[in-house]
Amino acid sequence: MASSRTGLTPHLKFRKAVLTRDRKAGITHCPLCEVELDYAVSRMPYSAEPDHIIAIAHGGTNHPSNGRAICRRCNQQRGAGNNKPRTNKAITASPGW
Repeated sequence: MASSRTGLTPHLKFRKAVLTRDRKAGITHCPLCEVELDYAVSRMPYSAEPDHIIAIAHGGTNHPSNGRAICRRCNQQRGAGNNKPRTNKAITASPGW
């Protein structure tokens, strides 16, 4: 049975290093969608998660310089390299409606 890559020591060290660094640096909002990050709670849509800027699948490493804190929703949407930002903007009707 295969184990999850995210439960292995290299990823856990990467996670801790990136989140600690970005929290101390005062990064409070997701750089992709600008929602406020929650460093205290995990597995929630706006929880801070470490993101590999260059995905492991595309030759990236677990070095903290290849990481940044983004919200869980953006991290799940990015997958292995989708870098399109998610927007939180409401859809409004045109004035003619």
